[in-house]
Amino acid sequence: MKQITTLFIALTMTSTLSAQLIRFQKTYGGAGTDYCWSVAQTTDGGYILGGETNSFGAGSYDAYLTKTDAYGTIQWTRTYGGTGWDRVYMVRQTPDGGYVAVGLTESSGNGLGDIWIFKTNNIGIISWQRTCGSVNGDSGNDIIPTSDGGYAAVGLQNGGVATNDNACLLKLDGSGNIQWVHSYSVGSDDDYGYSVAQTSDGGYIIGGENFNGVNSAALAIKTDASGNVQWANTYGGSNDHWINGIIVQPSGNYMIAGVSSQLSPVNAWLAKLSPNGTPVWSNSYSGPGTSDDNCVGLASTSDGGYALCGRTNSFSADYGAFLIKTDSSGAPEWSKEYGGIGNDQASQVIQSTNSGYVLACSSLSFGNGQSAYVIKTDTNGSSGCNESLPAFLMTAYTLTATSINVIDSSLTNVAASSLSFTSPTLTETSLCFTVGENEFIADDDLISIYPNPATNQITIYDSGFTIESFEVYSSLGEKIYNQNQTGDNQQQKIHIDAHRWSAGIYFIRIKTLKETVIKKLVKQ
Repeated sequence: MKQITTLFIALTMTSTLSAQLIRFQKTYGGAGTDYCWSVAQTTDGGYILGGETNSFGAGSYDAYLTKTDAYGTIQWTRTYGGTGWDRVYMVRQTPDGGYVAVGLTESSGNGLGDIWIFKTNNIGIISWQRTCGSVNGDSGNDIIPTSDGGYAAVGLQNGGVATNDNACLLKLDGSGNIQWVHSYSVGSDDDYGYSVAQTSDGGYIIGGENFNGVNSAALAIKTDASGNVQWANTYGGSNDHWINGIIVQPSGNYMIAGVSSQLSPVNAWLAKLSPNGTPVWSNSYSGPGTSDDNCVGLASTSDGGYALCGRTNSFSADYGAFLIKTDSSGAPEWSKEYGGIGNDQASQVIQSTNSGYVLACSSLSFGNGQSAYVIKTDTNGSSGCNESLPAFLMTAYTLTATSINVIDSSLTNVAASSLSFTSPTLTETSLCFTVGENEFIADDDLISIYPNPATNQITIYDSGFTIESFEVYSSLGEKIYNQNQTGDNQQQKIHIDAHRWSAGIYFIRIKTLKETVIKKLVKQ
């Protein structure tokens, strides 16, 4: 069983704070199975989530996008797909305020699964969508906006039983027209593209995996702006390695993160490469024993360091989501594990403009079975509940690099797609909720709560605007009550029966058309 640490709501009354210290853990989903594979910051301070669900949609698994505000509160949700299996692996916000996503679809295209890319406007309405693939199973794993206003996506082409799987790179213009597709193969091996970044010369760097039938090597391919290979390396020798995340540094160096078995079966891994792919340094991160520490997500941090996320069972029998913060040389500064009594995993980490970090996760510990699980932390990785302090050991080692020849060919079978979307209502559950000084507005002259202290009934009154919603939290951060005021039900004065509440301190988060305010209430 994982150690579960519950923290009190922190009201930091220090005048030096300049940013909102928003922290939360929330699950999203329905009665079925829900995964959150990706999260991105939006320009309004909120987040866009991407994944797959069979709780809602047209059939099997459908892809979904969910837009939240800075507190993780849902603003809208769309599911996308048909009768087959459809998913989003990565979502990014586009310069026009919309979103672009990549994944796979079995509901449209040429075969068992096609690479699927679609673009939406700022409220999730599809602008265009494309599929690309063979008659076998293909998948898109990462997508980025490019400097020319278009997009680049990376994934894999399934060659079928008789041939090998190939990594592939697609380039689209801003209207979704596919300009070119390259397929990359290392002989008769299976090759997979998991992550892509654009380089300063307009080209691309791909991170992934080369599997020769015995072991996996990390695969990095550098291309020019047209997708032609400039160099390609594998890393790891006879020890399993693969790259799940790749970053281009301003210096032109590359940071790669993923999995290494150099020192034990499965370790989290972070390495630095020179511009020509030569290893500069390489570190593994592991818990005690020979357990599984799998790094899936990588982000650079504003102080020049890095954030790694993934899953670990080094510290308990079940998997927990982990977050490791390192300095610029990869030395750990702190680490956290999140989750409950069940398997939990993190798929992506970003540094938030609201301070701290956001993790896209999936959880069997909370919700109705498998749930999408999102964690927002402060700058030290604290989220307010369901967390512990694991001790990861960093070990530096010499990384073996091998220059390889890549067979570069064009991939065809490109088609438009016309999958539909729906707008379901997901269940949003707050596991904990914390606020900082700038969110705590006790002296707002428009909103009042009375009587305070209260006994059996309280009244929320806003003299300036109607109240859209409110949530009531205990002093431990547990949400005990919430109410949405929609349509004609919105009003300026709301009465709440509080006679069943235990005596103590509560915090009421009130959302109006103007602002969101946190009020403190004493119940006698």
